[in-house]
Amino acid sequence: MGEHPRIGRRHLRCRLRPIGSSAGYPTEAMSKSTDPTDSTTKAVVSTLRSIGVAESFFNGLLKSSDDWTFVIKAHALLEAALTHFLVLELERQELTEIFANIEMSNARTGKVAFAKELGLLDKVGRRFVRKFSELRNHLVHDVHNTTFSFKSILLSRRLTSSHNLQRVAQGCIDAASEFLKETLKFAGKKVSRAQFAREKPRLVIWFAVYFVLAEIYDQVAADEPLVRALLKARKR
Repeated sequence: MGEHPRIGRRHLRCRLRPIGSSAGYPTEAMSKSTDPTDSTTKAVVSTLRSIGVAESFFNGLLKSSDDWTFVIKAHALLEAALTHFLVLELERQELTEIFANIEMSNARTGKVAFAKELGLLDKVGRRFVRKFSELRNHLVHDVHNTTFSFKSILLSRRLTSSHNLQRVAQGCIDAASEFLKETLKFAGKKVSRAQFAREKPRLVIWFAVYFVLAEIYDQVAADEPLVRALLKARKR
């Protein structure tokens, strides 16, 4: 099937207004659109509140002690949000546990497949979710990967057992980079998004999670009854 007609209802890749302090962020809009509103940030905040996660948790991801911890926590947040909004979209709260146990990234039977058919994620968002899940799975299923570091793995030129992980990590970063403009202004100079991703891989993935959270919320909140259901759910 083609893209769901609800996708693209509102341009989500707007001028970035990070939650909290913007220190250390690029000085220009990072995303492809030049929409100056802060609607994306509001959508992210609403998403976090709807699943009972503090804004400080999301901001704190960038301060994770290591990249392994960052990936695991960020993926858990993304999966919780997608599960929550799939259930809301279908208006079937009793399916929460079932959706929670469905594999995340399988293009035919996973959460991302449901998100596609229900119009909750566009092609860019789905690709990032799949690539991010692939990275997460590599990290949690091998104890030797607990020392994972984006920079060390990406800079490695040795064709060792880590070569496959290097490929997976690069694929995740490439998918996350698709949310950004081709050229960014950072540290007083213009850089390509590829160069920026090499310099700040964790930040680029954080931004991708940010935009996916906003997109999921935007598509569900477009339906007035579901907005009421969301608010009702939070009052319990």
